[in-house]
Amino acid sequence: MKKYIIEDKMSVQGLMDELGRMDELHAGKLVRHVKTKGVYRISHFSVLNQNGGSELAVNYHPFVEVGGYDITSVRHTRSCEEFFDGRFEF
Repeated sequence: MKKYIIEDKMSVQGLMDELGRMDELHAGKLVRHVKTKGVYRISHFSVLNQNGGSELAVNYHPFVEVGGYDITSVRHTRSCEEFFDGRFEF
């Protein structure tokens, strides 16, 4: 796998293993969007299929610092390539 792009067909088990690995590394962590300063919690990782290809994606939701609670009814998805390109910081 070239960084976050899924270049070759993977088995369901292979996808589960890769998604599980990413979840173990990052799920539950808070990140801050560099430009807007908004805080978000990474909920899990998934496979994003678009333009005839597949890649890993981050699923995340807003976190309210004052009061310390998650807004899970608003969900965002962004490709890992974009998410980890410096737009967000841990």
